[in-house]
Amino acid sequence: MKKTILLVLLTFSINIFAQSFINEELDGYYDDINKTLKIKFNDYSFDGKVENIKYNYSDCLFVKGAENHLLICFTSPNSKMSTGLYKLTVVNGDYEKVKKAILKNRLKPQAIVYEYDLTKGLTDKKLNTNWDNVEYLKKKEEKKLAKENAKKELTNKYFTLSNIEKYEGTYKVTIGKTGSSSFIGLNQKGKLYITKEGITFKSEIPSIDLLRGNHFVQDTPYQVKKVVFIVN
Repeated sequence: MKKTILLVLLTFSINIFAQSFINEELDGYYDDINKTLKIKFNDYSFDGKVENIKYNYSDCLFVKGAENHLLICFTSPNSKMSTGLYKLTVVNGDYEKVKKAILKNRLKPQAIVYEYDLTKGLTDKKLNTNWDNVEYLKKKEEKKLAKENAKKELTNKYFTLSNIEKYEGTYKVTIGKTGSSSFIGLNQKGKLYITKEGITFKSEIPSIDLLRGNHFVQDTPYQVKKVVFIVN
């Protein structure tokens, strides 16, 4: 019974920390659960199972290719948001022999056909090294959609309560007063434009020659009702 409980807890803990990352520019996808990785950069392409491997006392991944093989090291492989790369090395040679050389930190320079290594100052400006956490992107998109749906719901509520469709159009306005200035009896005119996008007011008075505002569609305590529009 104890062995069964230990096995279940161990499996659960592994799944908690397993992450998946994506890099669209490199057509890259790393699945830590199934231990697979695919990536395309420059003239190289890899797609297959990965092996965990130690390189200079750091945890990295090793991918077997047809001719060349890939050593890749993430900066934050357990990140819940994103991770970068600090090493991306393409090596040539017998897979098992190269793997042993990496483990012993005895990789020969002639075996390296491409190398990106921040620890050595070897960079590549064309290489996008940022990988996003798949679950993070999923939650981010879900929040975005939820926000958009909430905004649509509020907008529909605003337009329904204000009955704006009935009042869309252009209106001639007689200006009586603005601020401390009174125009009563002076026959000052203006035009008011009401649309679903917002409200525009135009006149010949310099201080209010052009006023514009979008509908203030938010969940606020302001009361919206027929012929009452809130703009900002």
